[in-house]
Amino acid sequence: MPTEAKKNAVEELKQMMEGCSIAIATDYSGTNVSDITMFRTALRNEGIKYKIVKNTLMKIAADDMDKPEMKELIDGPTGIAFGYGDEQSLAKTLFEFIKKNNIKIVLKTGVMGSDILTSEEIVSLATLPSKEELVAKLLGQLHGQISSLVFVINAPIVNIARVLESIKNDRTESESSVEEAMPEESVEPEAAAEEESVEPEAAAEEESVEPEAAAEEESVEPEAAAEEESVEPEAAAEEESVESED
Repeated sequence: MPTEAKKNAVEELKQMMEGCSIAIATDYSGTNVSDITMFRTALRNEGIKYKIVKNTLMKIAADDMDKPEMKELIDGPTGIAFGYGDEQSLAKTLFEFIKKNNIKIVLKTGVMGSDILTSEEIVSLATLPSKEELVAKLLGQLHGQISSLVFVINAPIVNIARVLESIKNDRTESESSVEEAMPEESVEPEAAAEEESVEPEAAAEEESVEPEAAAEEESVEPEAAAEEESVEPEAAAEEESVESED
């Protein structure tokens, strides 16, 4: 019959397994009590639960939770770290703490989901860049690619804008040159127009003078002819009257 203490220990292990995303078994046999206490406190501050387990109780808890893979963690003196959430966070925290403080705790095996991890795989997981670092690196690469894409897309637009600006400048220069030439050219047409307008007026005056002179000459000639004709009858009458007197 299991004692009440063992029942409580099994229940505690079952609660630690509940919602666990990764569990890593360690060999603490070469570590003193003070190092274990410091290690457990550091893990607790990171939201990690660390439990030195008895193999028989761990097997019972694994069977009760229907997690047979957890039995793979048991081999000799075992302390198990249970992580929740990011799987890499637990491996990185264990690895860096052991390396920094030079304590004699060995990473043995791990369980992530239903997969069993070797000590080498745990170290590889711990030394990989974090998700934040990977996201930052990915964003940096995407930003560079997006910048290149924007440059490529904008290049034709920039070239078109330069061509339009060049056309605009050429047109402005052409208009300026035309405006400078306009005063000299505009004087000649005006002078020519004035000369042409003067010539028709002068011609009209000459034509009007000639008919008047012709009319005066024609009016003079009939009058002279009439006078001559009137003189001749009078002379003839006088001659006739003289002859009759004689």
